[in-house]
Amino acid sequence: MYAIFNEKLGNLDQRRQHACVFGVEANKKRCNRLEKLSAAHKSKGWRTEYLCPYAVWSEKTVLKFKDQDGIGDGTASRLVKGGKNTVGVQTISAVENLKKIINKHKPETLVLKMDIEGAEYTVLPQLEREGFLCSNKVSDITLEYHYRFTGHPKDWKIPKTFNCLKKSKIHLID
Repeated sequence: MYAIFNEKLGNLDQRRQHACVFGVEANKKRCNRLEKLSAAHKSKGWRTEYLCPYAVWSEKTVLKFKDQDGIGDGTASRLVKGGKNTVGVQTISAVENLKKIINKHKPETLVLKMDIEGAEYTVLPQLEREGFLCSNKVSDITLEYHYRFTGHPKDWKIPKTFNCLKKSKIHLID
């Protein structure tokens, strides 16, 4: 992933001059840490914004997540259908949020790192329909996909129906 950042956005010194960092975190127990991280980034001159606690989805709704601290192996945010120890999290639309970022900051290059807890199966087709994968809006996406919790196969591949992948490269991480 860092190799992609270096290739597309330049080395660390170059990124400090023009990089924007935007993040979305569903786990409210991580918000305090992200506020401190944002302040550290801003003190270095970076344009930084973290939305917390929110989850990325294809539309605005409330999703249920297992209530975990997010520290340590197996404790990250996890989308669930219900049960004990769950918490409802307001979602934001991936497409609407990207439109706002692009309109506000007008980035030359947009590289996405997506770890959106199973929402990738809904969000990617929407990004394609809205033209984000067919234009120069998004050059690369590193995508952690969550087959374990969604019922999708472990060997899931980017759907062949995506016609626009000549413009946007998607790098899968499981």
